[in-house]
Amino acid sequence: MRKRERSPSTIETCPVDSSVSPWGYVSDVGPRKVGGWLIRLFNVIKSLAQISQIITETTQGFREETQGSLTAVQRHTGVLVEDLHHKLDLIVEGQQFIRQQVQGVHSELERESQETPSLLQLSYKQLHQKVQHLEQRVQAIEPHLGLSV
Repeated sequence: MRKRERSPSTIETCPVDSSVSPWGYVSDVGPRKVGGWLIRLFNVIKSLAQISQIITETTQGFREETQGSLTAVQRHTGVLVEDLHHKLDLIVEGQQFIRQQVQGVHSELERESQETPSLLQLSYKQLHQKVQHLEQRVQAIEPHLGLSV
């Protein structure tokens, strides 16, 4: 296309099928070419509609897959949480058992620690009695042996 000089009246008087466009370009566009362009334009619009449909279907498929995956992830997460709760319950039960065992040992040690002083006192009394008895025997034997202190 080449630019053609035009006057203000050219635009107004230029018919539609003329070789001069309203903008002043020389064109050899006829009704057949316009019809071909319209057919091409219609085909492009049809192709765009098909592309839009493909995109819509793909998007819908992606949404369905994502929803399915999300549901599976939620179900798996629920199973994991239940498993963690079960393990936590086992830990709590184990800790309660250990606490009971420690309390039992503590009670036994406390009882034994209370018994120890009385047992020691009894042992000291018995030892003291034995020492006194031995001293009495030594005093009784010494005069017979001719020993005097």
